[in-house]
Amino acid sequence: MKIEDVITLYRNNPEIKIVCDSLKSSGSNLSLDGIYGSFDAILTRAVFSDVKGRHLIIIDDPDSANYFASDLRSILPDGEVLCFPPSFSQPFRTKNPDNTNILLRAEILSRLSNEPPENYMLVTSADAVVEMVLLRQTLRKHHLFIQTGESLTQKSLMEFLQEYHFHPSNFVFEPGQFSVRGGIIDVYSFSSEYPFRIEFFGDRIQSIRSFNPTNQLSLKKFTSIHIVPDIHKQESNPEEQTFFSFLTDNPGALHPSGNNGQSAPFFI
Repeated sequence: MKIEDVITLYRNNPEIKIVCDSLKSSGSNLSLDGIYGSFDAILTRAVFSDVKGRHLIIIDDPDSANYFASDLRSILPDGEVLCFPPSFSQPFRTKNPDNTNILLRAEILSRLSNEPPENYMLVTSADAVVEMVLLRQTLRKHHLFIQTGESLTQKSLMEFLQEYHFHPSNFVFEPGQFSVRGGIIDVYSFSSEYPFRIEFFGDRIQSIRSFNPTNQLSLKKFTSIHIVPDIHKQESNPEEQTFFSFLTDNPGALHPSGNNGQSAPFFI
């Protein structure tokens, strides 16, 4: 039996249908007991199949949120599960931020700000949502959108990177670096897990793909990307807002398609 067959069985379960109908109703609050193992992910997947839109799931702690997101990714299409971490590895210790987590936060905020997907589950923890985040307008102000087939000179792209304090390097291995080799520019955006390799044909972008900086192998092709610098280097004291304000301030962040303008369900 395939995983989709299992999901279909749960979707047709009368009790699951009650949960779905309740979530579709505005202002519904549910409390579910007797959930063990990975059944919470299976249940969420079954509900997500019926209640389309953009969902926020808040878990008690970051580790549990990571495990839950991992379970969901194994049974949901690629790209539909986002995991938003806290900036710090240990709660209440704000002197040593986790650079990996900061990069992941920037990547998700940039994605939600610019091109939020039609349907997704945003998994996070209480530690992550209490932190302040940059304004959506600030993120949109300091970025460069490029796409394949676009007319853009290498000189123009390099001027943007230098203006926004990207540093030239022989090889890129961390955010904020770029390298130039012939008609190819490698750039490591502050909102991406992997660097991008941008190939030019004359004054036109021929291809864009991400790659592994360790072995230089290509990972994925893109038709368009957003290059985001270190915002804090552009503005000394950038205005911030709560995470929930960021979501509700973004018309595409939590607005489920075809739900009469109601906010997406929250799973807490």
